[in-house]
Amino acid sequence: EAKCYNPITLEEKNNLRKEFNIDLDTLIFIQLGRSQLRKLYPQTIESFILFKKKYPNVKSKLLLHCSISEGWPFERLIKEGRLDIKDVLFTYFCRNCGKWELKPFEGEEKDCRYCKAQKAQISAGVTSTISNKEMSKIYGVADACVSCFTSGGFEFLNAESLLCELPLLCTNYSA
Repeated sequence: EAKCYNPITLEEKNNLRKEFNIDLDTLIFIQLGRSQLRKLYPQTIESFILFKKKYPNVKSKLLLHCSISEGWPFERLIKEGRLDIKDVLFTYFCRNCGKWELKPFEGEEKDCRYCKAQKAQISAGVTSTISNKEMSKIYGVADACVSCFTSGGFEFLNAESLLCELPLLCTNYSA
């Protein structure tokens, strides 16, 4: 529902970044997807690597909202790109309590820091219970949205990020 996607306040953004140990002056790019083959996660990571090389003095992170376990070799891509593992964040949610957080790659089935359930926290994929209203907060933590998809129409990511008033970085012939 479009009415669920709205920008968050600067205070809310700063509070969320503090909760997830993200410096307030860090530039965050977000990409959201369901990990389908047409989603270009490797190209997004490559683009982020190029950005980091071109602007080495800019504190920046890439936030990927997708399932780690759906086949993408994220850990390998991050290592091959010589990125600091802490510079690529993922959305994790707890299957027990439903709370979510943003943190660097840790694999799947981690212990939840909120309810302490063991192996209950996984990356956000199609089984995620994160609501659209909570998704607005996830978008709100970011500073810009990356949509390098080349095979689709107007993706949900594009619409949702624009409703949250994020700048949208996209190819010139998609969406």
